[in-house]
Amino acid sequence: MKTVRTTINGGLSVLSAFANGHGASVAIDLPMKITMRETGESHSKFKELISIIQERYHIANPPQIEIDSFIPQGMGLKSSSAMVSGVLLSLNKMFGIFESELKIAEESAHISKLLKISYTGAFDDICSCIFGGLCYTDNNEKILFKRSIIDERDVIIIPGNHERSSFDMGKIDFSKYLKAFNGVEEMVINGKFLDAMKANGDIFMDILGRDPHILGSVEDTHPLIFGQSGKGPAIFAVFNKEDEASKAYEKLKQLNLSPIRSHLTNKPAKTEEIYES
Repeated sequence: MKTVRTTINGGLSVLSAFANGHGASVAIDLPMKITMRETGESHSKFKELISIIQERYHIANPPQIEIDSFIPQGMGLKSSSAMVSGVLLSLNKMFGIFESELKIAEESAHISKLLKISYTGAFDDICSCIFGGLCYTDNNEKILFKRSIIDERDVIIIPGNHERSSFDMGKIDFSKYLKAFNGVEEMVINGKFLDAMKANGDIFMDILGRDPHILGSVEDTHPLIFGQSGKGPAIFAVFNKEDEASKAYEKLKQLNLSPIRSHLTNKPAKTEEIYES
């Protein structure tokens, strides 16, 4: 039986697309591994996704999907985008459906909307998960404006203590924040993506609230920059040096904040056929 495996990145929000449809995201080395077999039984949580891909791509027998993920769910770390796009990358390796990875990204955004796991389709998040680096996009038209190589700095992530749905963000009137998001977009255009990450998270914390204890604890580790990953609730901190990140990790661990170590990455997703005994 043919078996393929996709290893795909998580990500951090740089510019959220709720206001004008333009978004940006940066990949982090926090892998999700999707194993797909030609046939077999999958967990019930994949039932709707499998049904959609069977009908949409005319696949007679449902493929089996297994996922092993290091990306916390519902935290603004792109787990949903990684899952959908990783499944489609695996599907393409299995059945040869799509003409390019960019087409896979477009399809992943469409399916994310069908599954109601993203209000905008999260084309920016999907592109960073697939291609790595910083991806700046038009989510409405599914245009990848630019994919940029970034410095692969160390990152520490503090997951939140509750999940937050990206789809539910569509219920918020973001028009009143358009000027603020336009300012974030200018930072992205001018190459100041770390500043954009912080400013973008600040907008959401103004709307949804913030945790002063976590933010204060992270600030005390003296990162290069820190903030919330988009709608969060995960908090990120970026460091210039590995030893600085190591010290910060130990300090935050002692505070029982469950830190996760990672780094920004330019590494794209990888899909390969594997052989099982």
